[in-house]
Amino acid sequence: MSRILIIPVILLLSSHAWAQKKQWKDGQWNGNPWEKSHLLAEVKKGNSDALAEWAFCSRNALSQIEYHPALIYSRAEKAHSGGSLLGKRILGRCLFMGEGTKINKQRGLKLIQEAADMGLPDALLDMAGYYMWGEEVKVDAQRAKALLDKVQKYNCFRYNYFMTGYYSLDEQPHSNPEKAAEYHTLAVIKDGNFFACNRIRINYYHHPDRPINRFYSQETIKRAHTIIEHGISLNNAHCLSYQGAYESKYNDVNRGIALMIRAANLGNAHAHRVMAQWMRNGARDRDYNLRAVGSVKGAARAAVIAYELGQRNKTVRYCYAESITLQLNKNVPLDRLNLAESLYIELIAEGYPSAAGQYGQFLARRYTYLDEKKILL
Repeated sequence: MSRILIIPVILLLSSHAWAQKKQWKDGQWNGNPWEKSHLLAEVKKGNSDALAEWAFCSRNALSQIEYHPALIYSRAEKAHSGGSLLGKRILGRCLFMGEGTKINKQRGLKLIQEAADMGLPDALLDMAGYYMWGEEVKVDAQRAKALLDKVQKYNCFRYNYFMTGYYSLDEQPHSNPEKAAEYHTLAVIKDGNFFACNRIRINYYHHPDRPINRFYSQETIKRAHTIIEHGISLNNAHCLSYQGAYESKYNDVNRGIALMIRAANLGNAHAHRVMAQWMRNGARDRDYNLRAVGSVKGAARAAVIAYELGQRNKTVRYCYAESITLQLNKNVPLDRLNLAESLYIELIAEGYPSAAGQYGQFLARRYTYLDEKKILL
């Protein structure tokens, strides 16, 4: 009898110990980087934790790992399949952003939420961000703060950046520019987070009247520039697009265009959105400096990619509809025609310049090619 009873007791104790075991491995995400040669050796062996660490470093310009979106996605997928919780989170983020793969926000959010539910601090930060900024979920600052509080003890690489966002939220009782700047400075100087570096430059150069700018030092601004240039040396698409936008507006427009093209060629959604706008403005002589890249057809191609990657501002929607108009013939699927028409109608309602005229051309071509019996003007 005693022998029969002791087996389930042992199983119960061992399962309890497994449940208490940490479900992730340390890495750059929490300030404990792998030694690089060891990391690369383990990646070759297909170690799931190593694949996830490599993907995290490649995406964030860390450990001198060059940016490669297709490899980030494929290695995150393998890491996830091998049981890595960090791999699950990175795979979710790739799908959510369309990085190295087609965008699938629903599946991406599901994977990130699963990783957060299993306690991964880095995934908890993602969910905090979504609740702060209302990405695919309703804004809930209180819930975001509760998630941030859970992460505080883990020394996460991205924690200071997300705390910056929390204290920067407009029209919230907890909004505190000085505290936001304190965390923002840590995200730049201590963490070297290039997302934080770009945000600090946006605040400082694009929005000089923001209260937070009073608390930035010149050392921090200078350091932000240096970190983004370091990301460029690793061919990081995010840094390329950020610096491309900065150069085109404040420094060297030719370098800005070259950097933005490099980012677009790496599949960066932001770069495709910007290139669509630049090419359209250049083609219409709205910006003399952009004449070199001016191209209606080029803008349309960039807009198609940007739209499919989830970048859907007015310019992208207009150029996307224009791309369908330019290619209009009997072979254009009906669903694309209907999409173009709905986009034009949206843009006219929003007062977008040229939308009404282009919609007229679209209707005329649609009537010509498809012999529609009735067109509602």
